[in-house]
Amino acid sequence: ASDVIVEMLVASCGATLEELDLSHLPDSGFTAEPFNCRISDVSLEAISSKCANLTRLMLRNCDAITDRGLLVLSEGVCAHLAHLDVSRCKNLTDEGILALVTKRKSLSHLSLNAAGSVIVDEETGLQTHGITDQTLVALREHTTKSLQELDVSWCRGISDEGLGFLVDNSYNLKILYVRGCAQITDIFLNGHNNPTVKIFGRKLHDSSLRAVPKGWCTD
Repeated sequence: ASDVIVEMLVASCGATLEELDLSHLPDSGFTAEPFNCRISDVSLEAISSKCANLTRLMLRNCDAITDRGLLVLSEGVCAHLAHLDVSRCKNLTDEGILALVTKRKSLSHLSLNAAGSVIVDEETGLQTHGITDQTLVALREHTTKSLQELDVSWCRGISDEGLGFLVDNSYNLKILYVRGCAQITDIFLNGHNNPTVKIFGRKLHDSSLRAVPKGWCTD
């Protein structure tokens, strides 16, 4: 697919589209390097202007998508968007996710698997991640009633505390994926206070790390 094809598609039948998968192939996993992905923010501009009935949008491996694209999507006609997959979209940051969830409070399924930029300081080796706890705060503030499934696998910029606050306040959250999140510890796994959520990707280990008291405050 390309921006030109997407523009032609939504011009002809955008008003009736409910689901759209523009994921870039090949998609061989976390290490996949998209080659010549031709889906960019231009496609999101077209979608946001025509697809009023869109509920599901898949954009896996679309590295040309940026925060600007999510901002445009949040301001367009896609008021019923409930399922968004931006896995491995490497040019996204907290800013784009914040813009989207502020306006699209009906999101029930969100995949950020390996999404977000990672900048490595050449001198210190320290990494700055595009997706951090700021995204989790935005989700907690705007989607706690709607969010049912969240995938933050390989998002190394999030923390135990950030996940704890979100999970404790997301009453309808049923599934959480945290594969590849080595920084997530028993502090979160033992400490969250949501009995209904199922967590995949991290095993509960015996640990001296304990969250006391159990659960995170909502203040």
